[in-house]
Amino acid sequence: MTDSSTKPSSDMLDKSKRARLTLQKDVRARWTKFSEIDVGALTSEADLVSQVVVKYSLNTAKAQSDVTALLKGRKF
Repeated sequence: MTDSSTKPSSDMLDKSKRARLTLQKDVRARWTKFSEIDVGALTSEADLVSQVVVKYSLNTAKAQSDVTALLKGRKF
């Protein structure tokens, strides 16, 4: 017998997947130089910041500010 309280429910996984897809959509809407593959490969806020710096030739502080504003507390 397994303890179901330690396993994520399918509802939780679905919610997490929807949140991830929404975040990816928001990133692509804000930064159009990102492909679907680029966005799918992002693993963290720091990763997104570094990619924004590279793709848009922004300084790190500006990219961090823009990413923070887009994420609004959401996590990868």
